[in-house]
Amino acid sequence: MSAAEGVKDPLSPWLVLFDEYRIASFPHDEVVSGTLPGGYDENHPAVAFAVGVWPGRLHLGRRKDGVLEVALVREVGDPPNVRRLLHLTLFAMTIFTTLMAGALLQGVDPLASRAFQLGAWSFPMPSTVDFEGLWLGVPFSFTLLVILGAHEMGHYFAARFHGVRASLPYFLPVPAYFSIVGTFGAFIRIKGPSVRRSILFDIGVAGPLASFVLSVVAVGVGLGWSTPSGYQASTLSPFLVRFAEQPVGLGSSLVSNALAFMRFPALIGIESIELHAVAFAGWVGLFLTSLNLLPFGQLDGGHVAYGVLGRRQAPIAWLFILLLIPLGMVWWGWWLWGAVAVVVSRGRLAHPPVLQPDHQPDRTRALLAVISCIIFFITFIPFPMNIFG
Repeated sequence: MSAAEGVKDPLSPWLVLFDEYRIASFPHDEVVSGTLPGGYDENHPAVAFAVGVWPGRLHLGRRKDGVLEVALVREVGDPPNVRRLLHLTLFAMTIFTTLMAGALLQGVDPLASRAFQLGAWSFPMPSTVDFEGLWLGVPFSFTLLVILGAHEMGHYFAARFHGVRASLPYFLPVPAYFSIVGTFGAFIRIKGPSVRRSILFDIGVAGPLASFVLSVVAVGVGLGWSTPSGYQASTLSPFLVRFAEQPVGLGSSLVSNALAFMRFPALIGIESIELHAVAFAGWVGLFLTSLNLLPFGQLDGGHVAYGVLGRRQAPIAWLFILLLIPLGMVWWGWWLWGAVAVVVSRGRLAHPPVLQPDHQPDRTRALLAVISCIIFFITFIPFPMNIFG
């Protein structure tokens, strides 16, 4: 019989070692965090034995003051339910609504909508489903869903790599009558405890890196199929799409402007470029990447900022909220986005602390943080869109 098999409770070897410890319970996990007295290190026989019999996740490292810190995570109770039917239903609905948006971008209403009058309000009501018309939305829908899916699965795989429970993506469909893109995006839920800032950093940064790369590819490829629009370009709206035959001006980020200059060097600043559906999906991906990198609470940018800056993330988050006030004078959507961020965070834009906040990120993560900041600034669009008269 091995030593591990002879230990009834794998936590007991740790409890006799801890100088001090605390136990935290989560819905499906138990976390025991503590410190070891001086003289103990990773190679001490008692520590090595305790490590060998522990069946769950284990985080062992030294703080700045030299104290050896331990966090033990193990599953308790029944595993959480995986709502596969809900995830699949939301995804299927999002496929339909983004196909609908893609068709409307081609000037076809696949639902043959009619106006329904309710007092002073008029609402579009579908009368049929034109599947051939829906097929026209495939280039936009496929490209956008690949970008959104890659973003969320980046988070998911990073979480699973660190042994943190995470849900599958929840896609958010919305009828294309009320959204030019047919979706409010997607998200995953982190269900397990995050022990260190480096873990949160990895989970937070994985999504934007994935969506940024794919969005740049989509914009670059789609610009090859884009055409001059016939509308005079403005500084704020160098791009254009037609949604249900209504021209909609689109703003530009540094990266999309650079890609457009490579394809249409003579048109930039003179004539708007009408984006192909693939290029528009990439444009949406770049826009959502920059939104997610804002350093607010539980957004990706909040994870990244807290991962490298710790408690200094909070004042930076409030600084960005203040910067959204003048930006809202350019595009009112920034006020809405800032209000949503404050409400969702319950007025606390500071990132919740982790169990071992003193462990600093390594140089690779510091470099990725710098890259994330660069991605934010080159994808940020001060004036996203306006309806042409």
